[in-house]
Order: sequence, then structure tokens, then C-alpha cells
Amino acid sequence: MKSHRPNRGRAPQANASAGAGAGMGAGSRGPARGQAGGRRGNAFAQAQSQAPSLASPGPEQDTAAPQSAAAMRVAGQDIDSAATSDLYKRVGATPRGSQLLKQLDASGGRATLTWSGQGSYMMGGQVWLDTELPEHDLIEVLVHELQHVLNAREGRTGDMGTNSREEFVDKSLNDECYAEAAMIVTSLQAGATSTTGKIFLHHLRMTDAALAAAVSSGSPDVDWAAIEVEARAWVRNKFETEYTTSTTGEAYPAYYGGQWDRARGGSSSGGDSGGGGFNVGG
Repeated sequence: MKSHRPNRGRAPQANASAGAGAGMGAGSRGPARGQAGGRRGNAFAQAQSQAPSLASPGPEQDTAAPQSAAAMRVAGQDIDSAATSDLYKRVGATPRGSQLLKQLDASGGRATLTWSGQGSYMMGGQVWLDTELPEHDLIEVLVHELQHVLNAREGRTGDMGTNSREEFVDKSLNDECYAEAAMIVTSLQAGATSTTGKIFLHHLRMTDAALAAAVSSGSPDVDWAAIEVEARAWVRNKFETEYTTSTTGEAYPAYYGGQWDRARGGSSSGGDSGGGGFNVGG
């Protein structure tokens, strides 16, 4: 069954003339764009009814940020330095988040954070966080977007100007898989606080009960690198066989292929009606 993925990760509309090599992923943000893409950012709310019944969310109820991190959420306004520092501190509280921050620091520095009225996404190395994100979703979504920043810096994003159609689709899917897997591992290390993390843990219990038990018990011997590889494969399968865009209803391979076609004057059944905002299935 096809299912939508929550709006997260892509800018409000695909840009047919610029690829991710410029640090923009497969999308860009500009005048007269964004409305068709819908609201992005609350990455987990739409999945709540489909999540398997698992253990209590644990720390999710106790992760509210200091008031400075949530106060004065004005779309288009950079998040102030104190709140930005607090958010990055919270990202670094898990081993995976700490690793990501070190990678960002070594590759050009941490991204500027800005409030968005059109969902959460990365564009041009800057991260936009939806003003309506619940506090307990902020860090997982931020990790997802920061991984997009790192992907762009390390050349793991599709470029319609230089990639073949097949390469562009493959890189665009991998860009999302790396971002989702980083978010999943961060969530698991924090106690499976996100719905996507809980769904993946359920999958892990079906495929590797011992590893899932080690994760749930908080064992210091968990092979997190192996879990992240498994998470990428799990997410990739969902993007290829289950998830569809919230804007066009297309499967993701067709959506990204359509972007590539339109950049060369071709056509796609989905039209150019906004970014490929996701929505999560079970």
C-alpha cells in the first residue's frame, strides 16, 4: 500500500534548473513557490495513528526546550544565538548527534537556523525549521536537515545539471535515506522518541531481535554503525515501494525522474506542482 511521508527535507518547490551540487538538494525556495508544497516540518504527527504499539515514548514528554528555543517563532527570522546554541547542544547530547556536529565543524561549520512558515527543509546550506514543530520533534527534524547539509557538502546529493537520470534519482533517494537514518539513530539513542524511530525499532525486532533488545536496554555495546546501515536500507525500500509525495501523489523514483525530465524540456505526469514533501506510512 502506498503511503505518504511527512513533509520534511525538501525546499518548497523543485528547481528544474539547479541541482544539489549547489547545496540546494533537489529543491529551491523562491517567489510564488511553497504554497503547493504544503506545510512541512511536523515529521511525525501524521504517522502517530499508524505506529505499532511499542514501549512508552520515555523521554519524549520531558524534552521541552528552554523558553528561548521556542519563543518568538517568526517565519523568515533567524533563530537567535542563544536558542541556536541550545538546539545544537541538544543535538550533541546523543553520540550520533555529536558525531554529526563534528562532521559539520570539519566541513565548513554549523548551519544557520531560521524559522519557516512552509515546513522544515535545507536550502543552500541553511536549515529552516517549521514554526509549528512540537518541542519534542525539534531535535530529530534538525538532525535530519543537518544531515542534508552534510550530504550536500560531501557530494551525496543529485545534480540535474551533471547526473544522468538514473544517477539523479539514485542520489536524490540516497540523500533522503542518509538524513532519515541519521534521524532514526539519534531517536533510538534518545530512547526512541520519534514515531519513525519506533516504527524502525519494531522492524528491527522482527529482523534482529538480539540487536533490537540491545538498543532497548541501552547497552553500551550496540553497533550503531550497523543499525544506521540497516536503517538506510529500510528507508530506501520504503521510498522505492511505499512512500509517495504529498504534492503529486507520485512514487519517489517517478517524482525525481520527472524533475530530471522537466529540466530538459520533457514532461511528467505529476506536473511541476511543488516540492516532494513527504508523508509517513507505517
